[in-house]
Amino acid sequence: LKQAGSTVWAQDEASCVIYGMPMAIVKAELADAIYSLDDIGRHLVEACL
Repeated sequence: LKQAGSTVWAQDEASCVIYGMPMAIVKAELADAIYSLDDIGRHLVEACL
């Protein structure tokens, strides 16, 4: 997705029950942003406006 030009977000470790998949994105330095679970929805709405 990143290579195709998509924006990639990851959930932060503090708000994850299991950090496995978000951690892989963060460690690979593919995340454009890292948000808590409480903030992801707001950022998604802002990105769509």
